[in-house]
Amino acid sequence: MNSLENAHNLMTIIMPLGMVLGCIIGIILSMFVEIRLLFSIAFGTAIGFAAGVIAYLIYSTKEKSID
Repeated sequence: MNSLENAHNLMTIIMPLGMVLGCIIGIILSMFVEIRLLFSIAFGTAIGFAAGVIAYLIYSTKEKSID
């Protein structure tokens, strides 16, 4: 596989990975702070998705500037 295919594969998994990591952080946060588990899971997933979208946009603009 060349580097372009590797970059495309990485960009494809950034958003779901951000959602999973955000969900895990939300669960851990709900153990120490008195907030509801469902709220922390939903909030963590939303924050992770937003971080994934931002990382996707940054990475895709870097890829375009390289070409």
